[in-house]
Amino acid sequence: MDELYVFGYGYHHQFPKTLRADGQEAEHLHVRSLSTPTCALRAEDMVIAWASWCDLILVVSDTYHYTGTSLLPAQINTITTLPASLTRTPIFFGRPDTSGVLGFILPSRFTLTTLSTPEEIAQGAPPTQTTSFASSPWLILAIHFTASDAAMVQIAQRATQHVTVMELPSLQHVHDFITSPSAAYTTRTASTPAQVVTNTATLTALSPSGTVHTLATDRRFARAAGRDPDFTAETAQPVPFLEHSRIARVAAGGLYTAALAEDGELFLWGQAMAGTLGELRCLAKESDDEYDEYVRMVDLGEGTSVVDVAVGAGHVLVAATRRESGEVWAAGDNRHGALGLGVEREGQAFVDSFVTVEGLRGRRVKQMVCAGMSSYVVVGAGGKKGSEDLSFEAVWKSSTRG
Repeated sequence: MDELYVFGYGYHHQFPKTLRADGQEAEHLHVRSLSTPTCALRAEDMVIAWASWCDLILVVSDTYHYTGTSLLPAQINTITTLPASLTRTPIFFGRPDTSGVLGFILPSRFTLTTLSTPEEIAQGAPPTQTTSFASSPWLILAIHFTASDAAMVQIAQRATQHVTVMELPSLQHVHDFITSPSAAYTTRTASTPAQVVTNTATLTALSPSGTVHTLATDRRFARAAGRDPDFTAETAQPVPFLEHSRIARVAAGGLYTAALAEDGELFLWGQAMAGTLGELRCLAKESDDEYDEYVRMVDLGEGTSVVDVAVGAGHVLVAATRRESGEVWAAGDNRHGALGLGVEREGQAFVDSFVTVEGLRGRRVKQMVCAGMSSYVVVGAGGKKGSEDLSFEAVWKSSTRG
């Protein structure tokens, strides 16, 4: 049995309370925020398919459930009537800190569906738009965003199976590119990425061999790239500090990026967002030396091995094991109780060092997501589900299964 714990900002009704049997609508917790991890749901085989500051999509017993305020009823119906399969999950995309979910990719049907925002609908856009890429030379794997209007599209060329990230001016241009593949675009990764994440000012690509490359997209935030920024480079460049570490996965949000190594070490870089009332102690500049390292290793104490990490707009959650017992650690922006540290810390707007989340002590984390100032943790008897495999081979095999 899985349990979903929620805490942090919940003003947009995204924290579920119950799930209707028909999957059309989920009841929500009537709270503005929660400072203590609260078990909102218990169900078999629960997976978070998408989370943002204003909406949440869960897969429970092969049915999709939506809570939040970013979509119209017809758009919600498009999601809750999806042919769900836990082994072949549609790939959702959007802006976790602003607009919420903006669409999804169905690899098994070779379709891209976008969900228009209220502003776009007011200007005449349809609520939903679906384009097939079944006959396109490109396979759409995922879509990511920084703070700009541009869409970072993780894409594979069918003929060569080469995967890259291309930048297109907007989400609408992705539809246009599918129907007219000769349209101009900018390549943002030189090598094939196994995982891609973005935050406000950077794109981070993880290679199949465990090396990390970053691309700075906003020159105002020099430390966000984890290396000396090179704004003349058009493709993501390697992070020197991590060249001797084999990284298993990366996570990003706000202006922070985290990298989890195969040996359980955790690395972090970036800076707090403007208006945040503090900075993580592990990221504070140690000197005025121009060679002061951008990337720092997070020390959670002897015998602690990190198994997962999630990054929100200004806070970081870390799942770890110590002496075979599960722990969750938190640091960063604690407004709205985003760190889950309880009422005694409600008045502390920023926690600069990692501390344990007592409400989740001893729990085995299956999945963990931070979005905006909201936090979601799925715990259960089983192990943690890994991040989506977006290699060409994995998506192609998924797409061609019956």
